Amino acid sequence: MPKQWLTYSALAERLAGSPTTARQQAIRARWPRRPGKLGYAKVLVDIEEANPDNLSHRTPEDAEPSSQIHRPPPVRRPHSRPISRH
Repeated sequence: MPKQWLTYSALAERLAGSPTTARQQAIRARWPRRPGKLGYAKVLVDIEEANPDNLSHRTPEDAEPSSQIHRPPPVRRPHSRPISRH
Protein backbone atom coordinates (compact mmCIF):
# COMPACT_ATOMS: atom_id res chain seq x y z
CA MET A 1 0.00 0.00 0.00
CA PRO A 2 1.99 3.01 -1.19
CA LYS A 3 1.21 6.27 0.57
CA GLN A 4 1.74 9.79 -0.67
CA TRP A 5 1.38 13.32 0.76
CA LEU A 6 -1.14 15.26 -1.37
CA THR A 7 -2.65 18.72 -1.15
CA TYR A 8 -6.43 18.95 -1.09
CA SER A 9 -6.34 20.19 -4.70
CA ALA A 10 -4.28 17.20 -5.85
CA LEU A 11 -6.54 14.85 -3.91
CA ALA A 12 -9.58 16.51 -5.48
CA GLU A 13 -8.20 15.83 -8.95
CA ARG A 14 -7.63 12.20 -8.03
CA LEU A 15 -11.15 11.88 -6.59
CA ALA A 16 -12.76 13.89 -9.43
CA GLY A 17 -14.27 16.39 -7.01
CA SER A 18 -13.62 19.76 -5.41
CA PRO A 19 -10.96 20.58 -2.78
CA THR A 20 -13.77 20.96 -0.23
CA THR A 21 -15.05 17.44 -0.85
CA ALA A 22 -11.46 16.14 -0.73
CA ARG A 23 -11.00 17.83 2.65
CA GLN A 24 -14.22 16.31 3.98
CA GLN A 25 -13.17 12.86 2.74
CA ALA A 26 -9.80 13.26 4.48
CA ILE A 27 -11.59 14.18 7.72
CA ARG A 28 -13.99 11.21 7.44
CA ALA A 29 -11.16 8.78 6.64
CA ARG A 30 -8.99 10.29 9.42
CA TRP A 31 -5.98 10.61 7.13
CA PRO A 32 -3.01 12.34 8.83
CA ARG A 33 -2.55 16.02 7.94
CA ARG A 34 0.42 18.37 8.08
CA PRO A 35 1.16 21.88 6.89
CA GLY A 36 3.04 22.08 3.60
CA LYS A 37 6.02 24.32 2.87
CA LEU A 38 3.90 26.82 0.92
CA GLY A 39 1.16 26.99 3.55
CA TYR A 40 -1.13 24.42 1.94
CA ALA A 41 -2.23 21.49 4.09
CA LYS A 42 -1.14 18.04 2.94
CA VAL A 43 -2.81 14.73 3.64
CA LEU A 44 -1.14 11.32 3.81
CA VAL A 45 -3.24 9.20 1.48
CA ASP A 46 -3.06 5.54 0.62
CA ILE A 47 -3.05 5.63 -3.19
CA GLU A 48 -5.45 2.68 -3.42
CA GLU A 49 -7.91 4.38 -1.05
CA ALA A 50 -7.79 7.61 -3.07
CA ASN A 51 -9.45 5.86 -6.00
CA PRO A 52 -13.01 7.17 -6.43
CA ASP A 53 -14.25 3.61 -7.05
CA ASN A 54 -13.04 2.49 -3.61
CA LEU A 55 -14.80 5.23 -1.64
CA SER A 56 -18.03 4.30 0.03
CA HIS A 57 -21.01 6.45 -0.87
CA ARG A 58 -24.41 6.19 0.75
CA THR A 59 -27.24 5.64 -1.63
CA PRO A 60 -30.87 6.54 -0.91
CA GLU A 61 -31.54 2.83 -0.27
CA ASP A 62 -28.92 2.89 2.53
CA ALA A 63 -30.31 6.01 4.19
CA GLU A 64 -32.21 5.74 7.44
CA PRO A 65 -35.97 6.17 7.29
CA SER A 66 -37.04 9.63 8.40
CA SER A 67 -38.94 8.15 11.36
CA GLN A 68 -35.65 6.89 12.85
CA ILE A 69 -33.75 10.15 12.51
CA HIS A 70 -33.37 11.87 15.89
CA ARG A 71 -34.52 15.46 15.87
CA PRO A 72 -34.23 17.62 18.97
CA PRO A 73 -37.43 19.14 20.33
CA PRO A 74 -38.25 22.66 19.19
CA VAL A 75 -36.91 25.48 21.33
CA ARG A 76 -39.59 27.39 23.18
CA ARG A 77 -38.87 31.06 23.49
CA PRO A 78 -40.68 33.36 25.92
CA HIS A 79 -43.11 35.74 24.27
CA SER A 80 -42.09 39.33 24.38
CA ARG A 81 -44.49 42.12 25.18
CA PRO A 82 -45.79 44.02 22.19
CA ILE A 83 -44.22 47.39 21.59
CA SER A 84 -46.63 50.21 22.25
CA ARG A 85 -46.55 52.91 19.64
CA HIS A 86 -47.79 56.23 21.01
